[in-house]
Amino acid sequence: MNKLSNNALILHRKIKLKRMKQFSYLKFLCIIGLLFFSYKGFSQGVTTASMSGRILDAKKTGVPGATVIVIHTPSGTRYGTATQDDGSFNLPNLRIGGPYTVEITAVGYATIKDEIPALSLGQNAVLNYTMKEESDEIAAIQVVGQKDAIFNADRTGAATNINSTALQTMPSINRSFTDMTRIVPQSSGTNFGGRNNLFNNLSIDGSIFNNSFGLASLPGGQTNSQPISLDALEEIQVNIAPFDVRQGGFTGAGINAVTRSGTNNVKGSAYYFFRNNNMVGTKVGETDLSNQLLNFNYYQAGLRVGGPIIKNKLFFFLSGELEKRTDPVGQFVADRGQGGNVSRITGQQADELRQFLISTYNYDPGPIDSYDMLTESQKILARLDWNVTNNTRATLRYTYLKSYRDVQMSNSGAQGGRQNGPNSLPFQNGNYNINNNYNSIIAEVNSTIGNKYANNFIAGWTGFRDFRGSPGRIFPFVDIENGSNQNLTSFGYEPFSANNLLDSDVFQLSDNFSIYKGKHTITIGTANEYYKFRNGFMADFYSRYRFATLADFYNSAPAGTPTPIGPSTGLGRPTLFSYRYSATTDEVPFAFFEAAQVGFYVQDEWKPNDKVKVTLGVRADVPFFPKSPIDNPAVRELRFANQEVLDVGKFPDAHILWSPRIGFNWDVYGDRSLQVRGGTGVFTGRIPFVWMSNQASNTGALFGSIFETGSAAAGRPFNPDPFAYRPANAVGQIPASYEINVTSPNFRFPQVWRSNLGGDILLGEGLSASLDLSFTKDINAVYVRNANLSAPVGIIPGDGRLRYVGGNATRINSNITNAFVLDNSNQGWSGAVTLQLQKQFAGGFFASLAYNYGPSWDINSGLAATASSFFNGNPVVGDPNAPQLSFSANQQLHRFIASASWKKEYAKYFATGISLFAEARSGGNFSYTVGGDLNGDNVQGNDLMYIPRSKDEIILAPALSVGDTRSPDQIWEELDAYIRQDKYLSKNRGRYAERNGAEAPWVFKSDVRIWQDFKFGKNTLQFTVDIINFTNMISPNWGVVKSPIRSQLLNFVGYESPSGRPVFEYRELVNTQTGERNVSFQNNLNNFASQWQIQLGARYIFE
Repeated sequence: MNKLSNNALILHRKIKLKRMKQFSYLKFLCIIGLLFFSYKGFSQGVTTASMSGRILDAKKTGVPGATVIVIHTPSGTRYGTATQDDGSFNLPNLRIGGPYTVEITAVGYATIKDEIPALSLGQNAVLNYTMKEESDEIAAIQVVGQKDAIFNADRTGAATNINSTALQTMPSINRSFTDMTRIVPQSSGTNFGGRNNLFNNLSIDGSIFNNSFGLASLPGGQTNSQPISLDALEEIQVNIAPFDVRQGGFTGAGINAVTRSGTNNVKGSAYYFFRNNNMVGTKVGETDLSNQLLNFNYYQAGLRVGGPIIKNKLFFFLSGELEKRTDPVGQFVADRGQGGNVSRITGQQADELRQFLISTYNYDPGPIDSYDMLTESQKILARLDWNVTNNTRATLRYTYLKSYRDVQMSNSGAQGGRQNGPNSLPFQNGNYNINNNYNSIIAEVNSTIGNKYANNFIAGWTGFRDFRGSPGRIFPFVDIENGSNQNLTSFGYEPFSANNLLDSDVFQLSDNFSIYKGKHTITIGTANEYYKFRNGFMADFYSRYRFATLADFYNSAPAGTPTPIGPSTGLGRPTLFSYRYSATTDEVPFAFFEAAQVGFYVQDEWKPNDKVKVTLGVRADVPFFPKSPIDNPAVRELRFANQEVLDVGKFPDAHILWSPRIGFNWDVYGDRSLQVRGGTGVFTGRIPFVWMSNQASNTGALFGSIFETGSAAAGRPFNPDPFAYRPANAVGQIPASYEINVTSPNFRFPQVWRSNLGGDILLGEGLSASLDLSFTKDINAVYVRNANLSAPVGIIPGDGRLRYVGGNATRINSNITNAFVLDNSNQGWSGAVTLQLQKQFAGGFFASLAYNYGPSWDINSGLAATASSFFNGNPVVGDPNAPQLSFSANQQLHRFIASASWKKEYAKYFATGISLFAEARSGGNFSYTVGGDLNGDNVQGNDLMYIPRSKDEIILAPALSVGDTRSPDQIWEELDAYIRQDKYLSKNRGRYAERNGAEAPWVFKSDVRIWQDFKFGKNTLQFTVDIINFTNMISPNWGVVKSPIRSQLLNFVGYESPSGRPVFEYRELVNTQTGERNVSFQNNLNNFASQWQIQLGARYIFE
């Protein structure tokens, strides 16, 4: 019979060293060589943390009806529940951070009091206590609880938590999400696990916060702005494989950030960061950049403050930030004989062309080099937290962004690219500016109902307003090449910016209802999204021309017009002409469409015993489109490849996409010294809705289009009137020719099957190690095909690939320029082996290491905004409508990362800290392609190169257009020398180059942050120094990023007669930095990729 008492008993967790001696030889082998890097870990949930556990008596029987009170000390927020019949309890929806106090009382038992320093985002702190009878003496310390975020019963798959300390101490020059999430071993920029970043899901405080239209990976991404200030964030969590069905909307990674909250104390911070061109390294390798650095300036200023409105009841938090910078357009300038980073166009050519445009057409294209690009943003976040009752808490959050950025013109549609670089140098007024603005209001209510039920409700609206402008006036866009199918320069109104705007309204509502039933926690939930878009996208609305040479452009002026090369002949003609025009009564037609996705799920978290937890759930997502796009019945009368019938007036029907998942966590010894975890299941993502907008905009009812190449374009001499070739009577009639975009009727949103098996071992003395093995298989991958592409007419002799008829004759229906179909494939996979090690040392020192091996294969890596770029940008050998599985451009095959941090407080008023982040990774993938249209599919520059074994396998000709006097034998010797020195090409002679098969050299970099604190009572003045690419500061030969000098190695010029074999030009590659000839790579000097940078900062922290 139990005796009753009210005495206090504090029980603590203690893992004994002798447990470590029990590890088997097999376990030891599992951890040998592990390299660990992870800030405190992973668990489920979106905005909060939780506690759970069992309250037992001395006989290990559950104590029913015990009262569990938890208090978040900084805010006084109280959470309470009572244990169930088996002694178990659950406290969901707890604020992250801490500290927390825990008090457990029961009639006849001594009160238990405990303290938990902090809770991480999504962490479930498992606290198992044994209560002593009132008359018992205080017992010895026992192992009773688990409060660690890594060794956690909710941890199943690979994930990383980045807490507020890491957010404030990590070296960072951009103060961006990317700077922080790079500590995720499986990351490559904003790509995770070998998946494109458009398939990620970003949530802020549990609400979706994606760039849903998909023009960038994050809101504000087009202006290089962060959607929310880092100072407004409490914690970031990146989930690669969460087997909790509440987490959905991604096939890449789920990125969840939680904003700061106010507490009972008024506290905050004001800060200022800056850098300029005097804080940048001037030497990379042997290249001295001291005379080539253009002036730039950057600063960021902000303020955050939080506190109580009503103590213990109502709290506020405010954050505001201003960011502004001017950057050089690029490192390359016109060649005026000065050496260094010079592009192919000479200063004289550039000056003559500019003056010709001004005097002949009254159009000033602006300078060609040495001009600035402006970026600026303003950010505001306001948050209210209300403890309505002890069982109900509400949050209201408002966020605002206004941002602007000057951007270089798109490379899409240009052979070899248009932007500032060694081959091409465009004029300023051919660029554009982008504006990304948004307002967002989100409300959240968390409730507990007795000791058996809990609910989480989120609702909100976000309005995005994005639009483009131009620094110059309306004028046709012109590409001028160098005579060898490589872009030389460009000018005019940027081809994708005419009337380019996007209004997006996103409404969301989700609810999770949890039932605690003994060993089971059952969750029933729904997640619903509604999107409304107005989109203006009118590529080539002001006409686009391409000329093979400067001479051809000059000679396209009316005969007799003075030009830099003499009077115009009037015979110059473009090699490409493209024009899109309105076919409606609206001068500027916009596309309107809506989309929605509803999701329902049910899940059971079952704990059969104290060592094992199994999560089993199923989720059903149903995407659908409430309204159909504008119809064009004429399209349904046409027949495309394989007699396919296309319907541009219909979006795909609604389909249920099932996502079953199962996960487990096994605490092998019951003391969290060794846990084995894993799971498998299906993940359903979203698509960038710009893909559906393509269909709404390209039905043939809104726009007509003219797209002509080769001889077909010869009837379009240059005209400064952008509407000169608009067909007569275009309004209200189906255009004579137009492009259509359509979605396959069986199209499904992206889905993958993902599995993860991992384990974590506590080695003692603050050292822990982890291993994760993951595999992802595409179920519904996405690609684009052209249904209007005619069948091949044969095989190219001496090459072996399919040959199409070429030019506009490739069209099955002559009036349809292209019929792009969004479709699915089940090809594609990625894997990861992640080894991690970390240790917390005495004296404030922390160190960690990680290695990730991440192969990734797909059928199309270039998930572009337009269907034409999606299709045309995918390098192929065979049928472009049946792309082959190959290396993904999102692959990060090898990646080592390391970090360390140390902070020392001394003399009462001072503290000094230093942190380090280092990375060694394999270089990016790229494809070796051929310029021109080798296979005749009417797409330029997308044909993969055949790598010849000998000169008998290739026909080479001099580039006569640029005065090439080499013989074929001399050209072969130079090409052969290039192939021999190239690691990829030399190993693959006699084969076609693989898409993304070539790889740039490894990159080795390290970043450092140093800070100094001066304390004044509760306030602190802090000065910081961030050194990015510190490796390059040590030596100019270190920290250097290498990029291919030219991946379009050969240029197709025609077929030999009568053999029909292809004829190629090869222009010798020269490293303009060193003068080396026929080498693959040169140092990347764009955007300071290879130079060290310093950023200085000052911060005042008050409380």
